[in-house]
Formats: sequence, structure tokens, C-alpha cells
Amino acid sequence: MADKTDFTKYQKKDDQNTAGIAPNGTMIHELKERVKELNCFYRITKIIRNSKLSVDEALQEIVKVIPPAWQYPEITCVRIYLEGREFKTDNFQQTNWKLDSNIIVDEKIIGVLEVFYLEEQSQANEGPFLTEERKLIDAIADLLSKFIEERRIKEELERQRQKLDYVEKMMKAEGEPLAKIRSDEKKQDWEVILDLLAKTDPRTLLRLTRKMAYHLYRMENEKITTLLNKITPVDNDSAAVNWRSVNMSTPREDLETFLSIQKQVFEIAKESIPADVISTLFANWMMQDKARPLLLMSQKTGIPLVEIAAELNRFFDQEDVETAISLEDLMSIKTALIRRFFAERLEYVNVAKTAFELKDFLGIVDHIVGPAQGAGKLGGKASGVLLAEKLIREEMKRNPVLKNINFPISWYITSDTILSFIHYNDLDEVSHVKYLDPLEIRQEQPFLEQMFKSSTFPFEIVEGLRKIIRDFKDKPVIVRSSSLLEDNFGYAFSGKYKSLFVPNIGTEEQRICSLMNAIMEVYASTFGPDPIEYRRERGLLDFNEEMGILIQEVVGTQVGPYFMPTFAGVAFSRNEFRWSPRITREDGMVRIVPGLGTRAVDRVGNDYPILISPKRPNLLVNTLVEERVKYSPRFMDVINTETGMIETVDAVQVFKKYFDDLPKINDVISVHDHGRLINASNILMDIENADIVITFQHLFEKTEFLEQIKQILGLLEEKIGVPVDVEFASSGNQLYILQCRPQSQSQGIERKPVPKDIPEDRKLFFTKRYVTTGNIENIEYIVYVVPEEYTNLSKREQMQRVAKIISELNVKLPRRKFILIGPGRWGSRGDIKLGVPIRYGDINNSTLIVEIAKEKEGYIPELSFGTHFFQDLVESNIRYLPLYPGQEDNLFNEQILFDMENKLSKVLQGYKNFESVVKVISISDMLPGGTLSVIMDGEANEALAYIKPADHLTWRTMKIEEIAQALDPDLYGIQGIYLIGSTKDGSAGPTSDIDLLVHFKGTEEQKDKLMAWFDEWGKKLAKENKERTGFDTDALLDVHIITDEDIKKKSSWASHITSPYQTVRKITLKKGI
Repeated sequence: MADKTDFTKYQKKDDQNTAGIAPNGTMIHELKERVKELNCFYRITKIIRNSKLSVDEALQEIVKVIPPAWQYPEITCVRIYLEGREFKTDNFQQTNWKLDSNIIVDEKIIGVLEVFYLEEQSQANEGPFLTEERKLIDAIADLLSKFIEERRIKEELERQRQKLDYVEKMMKAEGEPLAKIRSDEKKQDWEVILDLLAKTDPRTLLRLTRKMAYHLYRMENEKITTLLNKITPVDNDSAAVNWRSVNMSTPREDLETFLSIQKQVFEIAKESIPADVISTLFANWMMQDKARPLLLMSQKTGIPLVEIAAELNRFFDQEDVETAISLEDLMSIKTALIRRFFAERLEYVNVAKTAFELKDFLGIVDHIVGPAQGAGKLGGKASGVLLAEKLIREEMKRNPVLKNINFPISWYITSDTILSFIHYNDLDEVSHVKYLDPLEIRQEQPFLEQMFKSSTFPFEIVEGLRKIIRDFKDKPVIVRSSSLLEDNFGYAFSGKYKSLFVPNIGTEEQRICSLMNAIMEVYASTFGPDPIEYRRERGLLDFNEEMGILIQEVVGTQVGPYFMPTFAGVAFSRNEFRWSPRITREDGMVRIVPGLGTRAVDRVGNDYPILISPKRPNLLVNTLVEERVKYSPRFMDVINTETGMIETVDAVQVFKKYFDDLPKINDVISVHDHGRLINASNILMDIENADIVITFQHLFEKTEFLEQIKQILGLLEEKIGVPVDVEFASSGNQLYILQCRPQSQSQGIERKPVPKDIPEDRKLFFTKRYVTTGNIENIEYIVYVVPEEYTNLSKREQMQRVAKIISELNVKLPRRKFILIGPGRWGSRGDIKLGVPIRYGDINNSTLIVEIAKEKEGYIPELSFGTHFFQDLVESNIRYLPLYPGQEDNLFNEQILFDMENKLSKVLQGYKNFESVVKVISISDMLPGGTLSVIMDGEANEALAYIKPADHLTWRTMKIEEIAQALDPDLYGIQGIYLIGSTKDGSAGPTSDIDLLVHFKGTEEQKDKLMAWFDEWGKKLAKENKERTGFDTDALLDVHIITDEDIKKKSSWASHITSPYQTVRKITLKKGI
């Protein structure tokens, strides 16, 4: 087990600690040194942001502010040496006590920062210098490198702008002024421009030459083809390609030849294109060059946010610049900005580059908060909803059904802000938390979260958050996680990171504090147990995860003390949980609730969402009126803007009380009257005494809602290229799209009919309700939480203890070899009496989750598809099945589980008192060597779990494959391994050996080690076989060694290999032998 993390080392050294004890002298000294370093950085940052200072002036100022940050400032002097120029303090003197760090630009050392002590001091970590001072000088040198590089880019851009403006003036000149600059009156205007560029701006001339060559080549001009072939063949059929090999580079032309070619390009143009057309081409190309500074900026990696914002604003301040930019430059800039802000993934870039307009980035950048010199992204969630918004808004122009779709006001915090936050608060060691044991991570998470929430943000981030608060005014907001990995193609991270509501009430300072508190909590969730376990399973642990933040206004209406949407929910373009055989996967589904959407994505207490297919609205989950009443939503989550809390309230009572204030409330409710459900809008009613039921009947039947959802899902799936899930909310008057991400997909599953010839005593359960297709074989264990015993637990702590038992079994039992059967709702939020309160990391090694619905106990499993819990199951290929014992066509042979030995105390220690609640049953106890199979036929809506007799051959074959994967042939000198005997010919019984021939070419020492290795495996297999069948054998492997000499002599065992009768089967080892 990994060493336990000491999170106390992260704690800020405040003058007032929790115990009220003053810090000791060492702590005060460390704090003062930290303040000196921060002050140095602050002063340097202030200098380099002063655009009025030249580079030389800035460096001269910087050397003055560095000495106070060192341990002995009174004897410290500084020098910056940059490309032959020196910048030094007044007291500079070169001594033997030096600390230096290189200044690097474009991967080249262009200078050095040096710090000297004028007097000898006692030895520390690096001469007289401390480790912290080494880190400090490296950080300052890095800051100087970036500063000089950015200044050079700015200067280059400015030079390009000046040249471009000058050439434009020349082109616009008419009459006598233009004539005066001509050296030859016979020259055309464009020729004068060429002469001018040749003298003043050869780079621009080269670009014009290239553009003209491309233009002529597209005209299929034979002369240009011949000319370009002199450099390198442009035509694969050209004879010029024959001289060289495919693997040889083309020769480099000398400068004179190249200049001659450049001149010839325009001579050909003069012969082939009218003068006025050439002038027009030049004018267009020069106009396109206005985008060049932005193009150069976008292509540079690591350009700070503030520089990109400034360049975008400068670009759009010019007239007609958008219409003049070339298509290739436009696509290049857009693609670069998409990679810079959104994602590097080609699946995303390929869609986004055609969806986004260049001007869109101007509005996005204006709503970004982050380190001014940072280069972070917006994260997966923000990228997904921005892309969805662009695609839907474009479709709205031609599709009237979508005309009222809207999107919430949003702000974005860049992903590198969390790094700035961590460094600023000296929390850098949290980066290794992901490598700890999962149990340790879970134990330490609450303390880590409090450490984050007791930290502070850098000043520039606080000021950015102030802008956000002022923009939202007094509307509640939601702070959503938007990590780099989140909402990805293949990795949804559904519900792994936190999203938190902020009521946004009180003074401005109080609102900023609440916002910062929520952001810090989301940041802390980056290091939580569930997302780290999720990453570990998918090989993403070593990815340098960063957390962006998406801040959105909460959609809704203020009624009394409550702020809430009229309704909210999630919609999926693929339906993985079909309640009718007439519904297909492509019909999609909607999961909708009144109030905030939290109850649509979380498994809650004794309540239900409404499920419907947007393409099959007439096929209801519950068809009978009494069922629709019984399984209708009764509660909703709202924001109480008086208390600042998220509250769960009685939805019907709130609707009655504020009936006249809630927009379109009739879309949500129906009236239950004499066994009928009547749309509330169709009748005059006494709202106080009416039997109100939340059905969304009017919304589904009389509005465009389902058609809008259907078209949105279809549009986004078509454009993005994968099934999607979308989160939505309604203010009553308008439907808002809040999120969009790729939908979690289960792996392709072949339908298998339920077998009809299984004996009754071999059946564990059978159901014909809410079945999805899936086939599970070779289950070895059942973990059963007895519903009655769980209900009888009197304390919440005891129920949480059951969840802990399940979590520990999840680690101890063989992965994907056990199923969970339990009462009500696994993973329930709220009333944990309704189900064991586990989380994803507690059940991720299981292969099936079964929910027992015993109505007499009050447990009715909610259809969980669409919740974050269910999305986890789908993505991890864990099957889900609700079971309704006592109902017609349902069977649950519970007694067989009570008759078997409970192995809980053998698997886990210390839980004997819970043996009546949690049972661990070995299938081989039911039938020696047997396993459990579960066949789920979604098309027929049938599922059967039954005990399958031992398959001795299949088990042995599986074990041979395990041996082949574990064996290293090079280590043991193995040429090949062959299977013979009963396992090879298919006649193996419960005690049959596994006979192996080993073609050996190693040393005697290797042979001894190999036989010892096989001996261990033989004992291990014998033990497993006894657990399966009850038969005891000494060892199950019978290994025979043969050599090249044996094969040559055709000895008895070796003859099997050369036999024409195929008495052996060669086993493929892990290295392909």
C-alpha cells in the first residue's frame, strides 16, 4: 500500500491557525521568504506589462528588483547578459559565488540571468544558495524568456502591419503621385508594386510570387508547369521525376536560380493575364495580408490569452477584413483557434472548423477569465455546448421549429487557472494523489477539499470573477466542471466531477466569495476517488488533467422565495433502456422532471421522473392511469433565494400556491378526475382542491417540445457523427440547451434468445419487464443484500456500513465474475433506506446490477436510464436489470441463496454482525463446478439467470490461455508449447490433467526454474478445480520437456509434434511463439 499522504504539508501558514497558537520562529521566517518571492514576481510582472518600456529598459528595471528576493539582499548583485548587451545592478561585481539560469527563446540560448553574492556565506543546497533560490531564478529566467519572445512577435507583427499599410497606400495612389514613383512609364501599376516590394519587403514579394504561381497552375498554364518542374515536378507523369529515387531528396536550387524563377513567374503572368486582372489579384492578396498578423499569432503555441484577445480585436477593427481573407487562411486561423481554446481531438476539430465563424471567437474571448499570460483551454463541457449552440443556431435560420431555442449566458475559466491556483497556494504536491491507493484517496478527500476551500485566488482571477458576478447581476448561476478529458469521445465522465449551484445573493463581495467557494470545490473534485478510479480503468491516469470551469445562468423564474425552471431534463439520441419492443435504439428518449434538472440525472429518494421517446410519444412507460399517477414526480429541487440553499419541495403544493405566477404550468400538470387524466388547460378548476398530477401531458401532446428535441438530437448526431446526450431546461416561455456531449455507448451485443429447457431448480430469477439485451457467462459469485434485513437496519451508519462492505467486496472478488442483487435503488441519493448508497468506484468491478422491487416493502426501482449512475454502467459495460418478485411472469428463487453457505466472513474480516444482511454466495456451492449465466433478450423483453453445469473443457482451455499470457518464453528458454491429451481432444473430465509438451532450448538452470514455475501453476489450478468441482487433485498440469535432439530422434513424446495425425495443438505464447 502506498504511503499515506500528509496533507497537512499543503496547509497555508497563516498567522492565525485553527488552534489559536502563534506560529514558531521558523514558520515566520519561511512566511517572510515566501512574501519576498511573491513580491519579486509581482514587481517583475508589473514591469514586463508596461508596454511603454522597451526590452532594454525593462531588463534594466528588472535587475533592480531581483536582489531583495534573495536570502542576503544587501550583498546580492544581478546581471542579465542578452545577445552581447549587459544589464546589471549598480553594485555589480563578478565573484565565485554565482547562481545562473539560461534565457531561452525558440529553443536557443540567447542570454543568461546571473545572481552573485559579494561575500562568502555558509554552504547551503547549491553553494551558498538555497533550493528555493534555484527554483526562483529558473522561474524568473523562464518569465524573461517568454517576455522577450512575446515582444519579438509583437515587433514582427508591427513591422508587417507597417509594410502592408505602405504598400496599400502605393496601390491606392492615382495620377501624378503614382507616376513620380515609376522608374519606367511603360510599367503597369502592379509592376511598380513588385519593384517596391523587392526593395522594401522581400518576404511579402515571395508570398505574392507563390500565390501567382498557384493561380497560374490552376489555370493549367503550360509554361508555369514547365517552370515549376525546374524546381520539383508538380506532375507525376513528368519525365523530370525519373532522375531521382523515391527515397532521395530533391536538390536545392541556388539563390540566383530561385530569383530568376521568381521573375519568370510574373513574366508568364504578364503574357497570360490582362493587366487589370493582375492588379485586382494584387489588391485582393494585399488585402488578405491584413489577416497575416492574426494568422501568425494563431499558429504560435503558448500565446497568452491577452495577446490573442488583442489581436482578434485589432483584426476586426479593420474595414471589410472578413470578406477579403482567403479561404485557406480563414480555415487555418479557425482550426488553430479551435485547437487553442477547445480541443486537439480531430473528431471535434473536423466538425467545429466548419461550424464556427471567425467572429465567434471574439465573443468567446470576451467571456473568458484566466491567467493573462496563460494558455489554457475551455475544457470538454464548454467545448461541447459551444459547438452545439453553433450547429443549432445555424439550423434555426432555416427551420422554424427551432426558432425559440435559446442558450444561457455563459462564462468560461481556462483550464490552466487550476494550475495557477495550486501554485499560488503552494499545493503542488496534490498532483501525486492520483497514484495513491483508492481507499486512501477516499479517506483524504474531505480534508483535501477543505484545504482547497481555505485557499485564495490570484488577484487577476478575482477581478475576472468580479466581472462575471456583475454580468449575471442577481441571477443564480451554476458552476460546472469542464475538464480536458470530460465529455470526450469515448470518455463521458458523467457525474464524476462536481457541478454546484450558487444562489448569487448578498453583497458583491459575498457573491464573489460564494462563487470562489464553488469553484474551489469543483477544483478539489479533480482529485476525488471516483474520477481517479474512472481514469485508472481507462488508462488515463498519467494524462495531465486540467479543470476548466463553465459558469452559466440558471434558467428559470422567481416565484415567492423560489427560483426554478418550469421543467428540466436530459435527452438521448440512443435509447439503451426500451420499455416496449416497438421502440428501437434510434428512437431516443427524454428524462424530464419539474424544477431543477438535478433529479433527472441523480438517483433520488422515493420519486420518479417521466420517461418518453421523442419519436414514439404514444408508447408510454406506464399506460394505465393508476400507474401514471403512482409513478409521477412528486418533488422537485429549487433554489431558495432567501436562505441561499437548494431545497427539495413538494412540487404539487408549490404549483398550487404559485399557480398564477408560473409560466406555462399547464404544460406540466394534469388533473386526476374519476379515473381520467385531463389536461389542466382544458378545464376550469378549483386549483386548491384539484387532484394535481405531474404528467407533462400537455407539453408532449400540444406543443412542439418533443419535435424540437427530436430534431435537435438528430441534427447534433448527424453533424458530430456520434450519438449525443443533451441537457435542457425551460423558463416556461423558452427552451434552453445547457449541455451536449457524446452519449455513453454499450459495446455491440449479439441478441441471444432465453433458453426454454432449463430445469426449474436451476433457475435463479426470470423477468419480463424492462429488459435490455446482454449476455453474461461464467459468473462465480452472487452478492445479495437481503431487502428485509436492510430495511430493518435502524441507523443510517449501519446502512453506510453495508455500502462499505460492497465497496470492499468490489476489490476482493474476481473482477467481472460477480453480480450484485439488492433492494430498491443502488446508488440512491437522499433516503438511503431505498437502496444501498454506493458510488461508481464501489461497484465498477461487478458485471450485473439487479434491483429487487418488493412492493410490500415499498421498493419500486426507478427506471434509472439517463442518470449519471446508469451512464456509468453503460460505459463500463455493466448490465442493469430491475426484478419484480411477486408480479406475473416474474420469478426469484430467493430460497436457494439462503440455503447456501454465506462466505462473507471468509472473504472479509470484521463484518460477522452483517451476515444476515449481506450474503456472498459461491455458485460452485449450488452445483459443483457450475457457474451462473444471465441471458437478457431486450427484443423479447425476457431475462433468465440460471445455474450452468461445469464445462470442464472450456475451463481448462481458458486456463491454458492464462498460462500462455503469463509465461515469458525468452526468460525460460522455450521454443514452443503444445497441448495434447484429453484437453486437446475434448474429452476432459473433472479430474483430468492438462498435458503439455514443452519444446525447450535453454540451460539446466532455466529448466529448473521453468519446472518450478509450472509446479506453482499446477497447484493453483488444482485448488481452483476443487472449488469448482469438489474433486481433490495434487496438481493439474502434466508437463513433458522435449529438446531438438528428442525431435530429431522422434522420441515417444516428441513424435506427437511431427505426427501427421495432428495429435497436438500449438499454443500461442504472448511473444508470438
